[in-house]
Amino acid sequence: MRRLLLSFISAANLVRADFDIQHWEFRRTIEIKQPAPVSAMVIDASVYRASRAGLNDLRIIRNGVEVPYRLRTLPGQREELEFYPTSAQTTSFVSDIGFQGFAYNRVDLSIDPGMFWRNAEISTSGDGKMWTFAGQGAISRTAKREQLSIEFPEQWNRYIRITVFNGDDAPLVIRRISLSGTRRVVEFPTAAAGSYWLYSGNESAKQPSYDFARVTETSIEAPVVFLAGQELNPSYRAPSKPWTDRNPLILNIVLVVAVAVMGFITLRFLREVRAR
Repeated sequence: MRRLLLSFISAANLVRADFDIQHWEFRRTIEIKQPAPVSAMVIDASVYRASRAGLNDLRIIRNGVEVPYRLRTLPGQREELEFYPTSAQTTSFVSDIGFQGFAYNRVDLSIDPGMFWRNAEISTSGDGKMWTFAGQGAISRTAKREQLSIEFPEQWNRYIRITVFNGDDAPLVIRRISLSGTRRVVEFPTAAAGSYWLYSGNESAKQPSYDFARVTETSIEAPVVFLAGQELNPSYRAPSKPWTDRNPLILNIVLVVAVAVMGFITLRFLREVRAR
């Protein structure tokens, strides 16, 4: 079975998909010192931050050839980010994660001592203006138990708004907010030692599809490897803006001329109709 897996991995390394090095903005090296059928790297906040397409733009490259991978979640393990409200006394506040694309499905609140029971609502937004309801729940602290977290369907938006309904009670003092989501890992074949590269930062990239994700046993032990620091891809070329964005003045002049010409034609037509 091990030989079969290694054989498949060797063939899989020949995979090439939509990867063009000029379209990916960032890269990080992965040094494999000890070959293994499959290795895993943890998707942390820095990888989410560099992704421009909800992790769809992750590509692993070795010697110029695309390496297949699979993305797995690890039940029971969570990736976490912490924030601090701008006002501890407020009952409705917005937190800015700082980038679009961190996956989270739970918020935990740090609240000053005291007993309480309040309903709360979670909304998220990609731009801080248009908001979408994400979930709701109750937060409480009684003599018997404490519940300071709310879970909801997974979100990827940059902004999160938390509203606590105080009723006639004094506002809660919320000191810290923690967002977390199920931890993800990228598993990929590392039958050969050496340098691999993780590329990211392409907002138009589509999610890749590899046989590797379907034919590799989920129970296989994958040693964890570590990513080096992020750097700019020296071959990156920013996508050119549309002609209309690059020449707004010319576009405005054309529009003004077009409106004037249409107005002239309309007036001339009306005069001819009246003359009849």
